[in-house]
Amino acid sequence: MTPYFAKTTRRFRKELFLFFSSALFLLLTGVSLAVYFTLFDQLKKGENESITHLAQIRSMAITEWCHRAKDLARQITSRTRIRQELEKYNEGQIDLKSLAGFIKPKLEDAMNLSDEIVGIIRLDRKGQVVVTCGYGSDLLLKRNEILGFVSKDVELSEPIQVGKHSLILVSAPIINRAGKRQGTDLVIIDLNRLEKIVSNSEDIGKTKHIFVGYPSKSDISRLFSIRKNPKDFSRKTQGYHAVRNSVLNAINGEKGLKSISDTVIAYQPIEGCNWGLAIYQRRLELYSAIYKKMAYIAGISLAVYFLILLAFWFLLEPLAGRILLRNDELEKRIREKTAVLENEIAERKKAGIEKEAAQRIAGMGDFTWEVETGKTSWSKGMYDLLGYDKSEEIDFAKVNAEIHHPDDPDKITNWLNECLESGKSHFPPNEYRLIRKDGRILNVRTNVSVKYKDGKPFEMIGTCIDFTEQKRQQAERERLMMAIEQAAETIVITDTEGSIRYANPAFERITGYTREEAIGRNPRVLKSGEHDDAFYREMWGTLTRGETWTGRLVNKKKDGALYTEEAVISPVRDEMGRTVNYVAVKRDISHEVALDAQLRQAQKMEAVGRLAGGVAHDFNNMLSVILGHAEMVLEEMIPDQPFHTDLEEIKKAAERSADLTRQLLAFARKQTVAPKVIDLNKVVAGMTRMLERLIGEDIEMAWLPGRNLWSVKIDPSQIDQIMANLCVNARDAIAGVGKVTIETDNTTFDEAYCADHIGFTPGEYAMLAVSDSGCGMDAEVLDEIFEPFFTTKGQGKGTGLGLATVYGVVKQNNGFINVYSESGQGTTFKIYLPRHRVKADPLPEKGTEKQVERGHETILLVEDEPAILRMTSMMLEREGYTVVGAGTPGEAIRLANEHAGTIHLLMTDVVMPEMNGRDLARNFLSLYPGAKCLFMSGYTANVIAHQGVLDEGVNFIQKPFSKGDLAAKVREALERE
Repeated sequence: MTPYFAKTTRRFRKELFLFFSSALFLLLTGVSLAVYFTLFDQLKKGENESITHLAQIRSMAITEWCHRAKDLARQITSRTRIRQELEKYNEGQIDLKSLAGFIKPKLEDAMNLSDEIVGIIRLDRKGQVVVTCGYGSDLLLKRNEILGFVSKDVELSEPIQVGKHSLILVSAPIINRAGKRQGTDLVIIDLNRLEKIVSNSEDIGKTKHIFVGYPSKSDISRLFSIRKNPKDFSRKTQGYHAVRNSVLNAINGEKGLKSISDTVIAYQPIEGCNWGLAIYQRRLELYSAIYKKMAYIAGISLAVYFLILLAFWFLLEPLAGRILLRNDELEKRIREKTAVLENEIAERKKAGIEKEAAQRIAGMGDFTWEVETGKTSWSKGMYDLLGYDKSEEIDFAKVNAEIHHPDDPDKITNWLNECLESGKSHFPPNEYRLIRKDGRILNVRTNVSVKYKDGKPFEMIGTCIDFTEQKRQQAERERLMMAIEQAAETIVITDTEGSIRYANPAFERITGYTREEAIGRNPRVLKSGEHDDAFYREMWGTLTRGETWTGRLVNKKKDGALYTEEAVISPVRDEMGRTVNYVAVKRDISHEVALDAQLRQAQKMEAVGRLAGGVAHDFNNMLSVILGHAEMVLEEMIPDQPFHTDLEEIKKAAERSADLTRQLLAFARKQTVAPKVIDLNKVVAGMTRMLERLIGEDIEMAWLPGRNLWSVKIDPSQIDQIMANLCVNARDAIAGVGKVTIETDNTTFDEAYCADHIGFTPGEYAMLAVSDSGCGMDAEVLDEIFEPFFTTKGQGKGTGLGLATVYGVVKQNNGFINVYSESGQGTTFKIYLPRHRVKADPLPEKGTEKQVERGHETILLVEDEPAILRMTSMMLEREGYTVVGAGTPGEAIRLANEHAGTIHLLMTDVVMPEMNGRDLARNFLSLYPGAKCLFMSGYTANVIAHQGVLDEGVNFIQKPFSKGDLAAKVREALERE
């Protein structure tokens, strides 16, 4: 290298270095500033959201505390006995001393509801103080001041300072059952816990302030001000006035974020009281993390800048030498480049033919339009695209009008005019429709460029690409996506590792998680713990084998609630057959599972009922024999005989057993009843004295009859059964003093309610409710309370048939029964009997029994149980009747045909082999038209009664029966018209 060339190279190197360093500095500065402002805005937004979120959390915590304070006041005012005594005082029935002596211990006890309650002031309806507790005596204000705290609803007062304590009054009206105001409770709440709630927040800096205030005259007063630096928050500072105005905005129901000078303030209203909250922090501290990041970025940018300059300096020396090549070398290279360009031109001519083939394959073509002359020319690809032959003469003016879709000409014309008038050379593609020569519609995408001459457009060159098939596929994908988005089933797509990549809106609605929360997480977030590890291993084993898994899952929603869903999970494969995703389609079946459980319980109760009815029927037959023989033996014995007492005990035991079977029959809905249309209020009212004696003196009974109660059709004795069983259970559930409430009302069930309750039918019903303040029941006990022989009482204290009897009676009368109970909260049984629109029958008056006359008639007795046949024959013969006994229906018909005299009465069992009792009676009456019939059975079947209700005009006696009952029933049947 010559000295001159070396000197020139060094000078050029310096010039290039200065130019490059300046350009690089400007470039890095511009990029850094763009990054700085963009990133700063994003980080600033995040910090603002954090302080706003903190204000929202504190506001909700204070709101929750206010609601709890109001709930405490409501609990105190809702105590019935205290409210009743105040009502008596208001009516002048008791004096103030008596009222205070009764209420004060109760209110002192009510203060134990929460350690936040430090006092109570009770006012009568005139606003006079009747009782005070705790700090109540310290807050005895003037009557006008007290009346200022009284409100129609439960409200919080402004804070009151008593010594070192900050207090508030919660005004709660005392309302009686008639809805009239009887007085007011002023519950005094200590604000100490609220102050802890307000101050319980993470420390985000030394300049943070949490300020809670309330309106006071034309200004605001501080409820609490939690400050990290008290000196920085005096009334003279600008920050104090900014916070004061923010709290005032929050009190007016506004919320938001504001920046004043070097301060950022987030403020939120507090629901449930007229308070506002503001959080104040210095901007410099709040955004300190942002400033550090910006400084870090600036340092990195400078380091990169100097490293690039250093590298460029060492690379410039060979670069400068190459730039300063000699002229002869440059000329040589130009000649070589010219030769290359000539070869490229030849290649392009050759490629023209190949271009036409490529355009035909790609479904594209190009055109040229001369603006001034309007002359149009098409490429071979354009002819093929539109279905025209290039050899034929084409009138382009006519063809251009024919190939444009009739709905798109204006769109195309407007677009072309915009291109020509814009002054630009290139434009974004436009989409529209063209019509081929054969009538097929194409969707095309066109790119155009405009050439200018003397500043005016003179030629437009364009390229058309057919994307009809792509558009069709896109439309199919959009329809599919729309169907997935609107599907009622949950649809989730995961990758092969199980991370969620897509979830439809049904997933959000059912699980409570938003898509943003779900994307990227594993479906195990829904795991409920109801399935063991083996269940999930089997599921994933099926999926990893490339098979579809189908089954039920019990999952957990975001709020913790469990739900059941049917799921089908399938692998998704690519063109190579490899699994790339899993798609799960799941349907929430929680409602169906609940209904299925109710149906199984109803079927179970029905099966137990049928079993109980069958057992009771056979047991009644045996009891009939025991009772009958015991009575007949007792008639022959005098009381002084040795075995007389033993026989009495046998008879009593048999009668108790008969009562037990009647309860079983009531549960099975197969006992015989004589329903009447009754006024439920009158029947229950007539039982109140008996029920009061039944539950005892320590338990208060309240009778609340409903107005204009609808009539029902039921055997009045069954109401006795229901009330006795429910009141005995209520008595046993109450330890010591308690209360039983009986009430009636009208109610209507619609189809929506009945759809969720198996066995319920829409309609109008009279409701009978029995509530107690006893120990209540948990969910496990509630599932079994109506099953026979299930009891929670100690051994020997219950048969377990009381509630089973109630259940059977209600179901027999086409009614429903609901139970509401929780451990320690008491129990309510609600019975719904269908409305009967006929006027109620008068209840029969109880009178003295009349003496039954002895008989002399002939009776055909039919009974398939030999022991009962012998015993009943003996009973009837002792009453003076002539008995013709038969063990089967066939024998009975034979004896009736052979009997020489008159048979006055057929007495037959209902269920027998060969023929039932009703069919036997029909055959017998054809032989003796004037005779009477008396049916007997342990339970009635549909041959005599429909669903256990005795048909009109049918004589029936229930097994087991006593000799006196039998004599009376036979006499009644013989004398009946």
